[in-house]
Amino acid sequence: MASSAISATPTSSFIANQKDLCRFGFCSTSQFSIHKCKKSAIPIKIISVMTPQQSERRSATTGSVKTALTLTEKIMARASEKPQLSPGENVWINVDILMTHDVGGPGSIGIFKKEFGENAKVLIFLLAQSIICMSIAQMTPRSLSGHLFQRRCALFQSDLRLAPQAPGDNLRLDVLSTFNNYGLLVWNREKLVIIPDHYIFTNDERANRNVDILRDFCTEQNIKYFYDIKDLSNFKVNPNYKGICHVALAQEGHCRPGEVLLGTDSHTCTAGAFGQFATGIGHTDAGFVMGTGKLLLKVCSCSCSFFFFFVLLKVEVPPTLRFVMDGEMPDYLLAKDLILQIIGEISVSGATYKAMEFTGTTVESLTMEERMTLCNMVVEAGGKNGVVPADSTTFKYLEDKTSVGYEPVYSDEKAR
Repeated sequence: MASSAISATPTSSFIANQKDLCRFGFCSTSQFSIHKCKKSAIPIKIISVMTPQQSERRSATTGSVKTALTLTEKIMARASEKPQLSPGENVWINVDILMTHDVGGPGSIGIFKKEFGENAKVLIFLLAQSIICMSIAQMTPRSLSGHLFQRRCALFQSDLRLAPQAPGDNLRLDVLSTFNNYGLLVWNREKLVIIPDHYIFTNDERANRNVDILRDFCTEQNIKYFYDIKDLSNFKVNPNYKGICHVALAQEGHCRPGEVLLGTDSHTCTAGAFGQFATGIGHTDAGFVMGTGKLLLKVCSCSCSFFFFFVLLKVEVPPTLRFVMDGEMPDYLLAKDLILQIIGEISVSGATYKAMEFTGTTVESLTMEERMTLCNMVVEAGGKNGVVPADSTTFKYLEDKTSVGYEPVYSDEKAR
């Protein structure tokens, strides 16, 4: 198995004098032994071993044996409803939380309204017609393929009389009226988190317009988690204002182990500190997620010869670089020092489209805020996402933050 080792002697004095802090970075597809460093003043190196992308790994044809997966691969496998994945594979994932703010929000909302608004009326009409045909043919909604259709039907079930019945004008009117009311809703008003934090205190009218767009949209969509500010003269009198979006996501309980969190900000990867897959996306991608709750490229069709095309984004499963940090953190070192040293060793492109997983006794001793600092800067190394396995520190932090159930996942011991 071909591999390459990247290492550099640190020039910073604080690294040369540290005690019992060993750092090793290695690809999740490589295995080698880790040796504790001795107490000495010799420079400590971060070793990064990366292997070429592996061909697709197939599951066993008999029995329950499965290929070992990394933490990131497990989260994406669950979100894509697949038993297992391999690096480089394109998958379609269900999104648990979408965050946007006053920089990315207006553009994303514009895409959403364009693709699911006025220009999408013909698709809504065809979908309504298919329900009518479905009733005529005595079919049920579940006989149609496509998660988007099923999600919409779940919203409309109380309003639509979808039980098999004879065709009639009343049914037609009920269906078309309902789609006219519901066709432009976001996929889930409780999973979209909107946080104005960049322009909120500026006096520039154009910047303030961005915040106004968010306010209008949240009112139209009845968004549950909109952290607005009304009194600009004193932010302390605004109970709903939560500050910087990445901090607010954590403090308000929107970061949970095992979930998928996307945001229109490159530093959304900060949330990976909670043992979840978190990464930044663009306006176009966010606009489609608002309408579907998915990140994918999929064509949905129904049995009534009506076809609906929803073009979304493919997500490629990133290979993992695991950084094992063992030893006691000296008082003069901060989590920021750790991630800066790592980036200095692997370079600003050393983790391009890779997951950076941080583990070891040093990481376990860090607070949640310090872990967020580690994950925050993975994008500065080109990383797709950063992640820290959830543990007792994570669970303790979340105790009074969320009542939503979550299920953490961990890298398999023999993950390649």
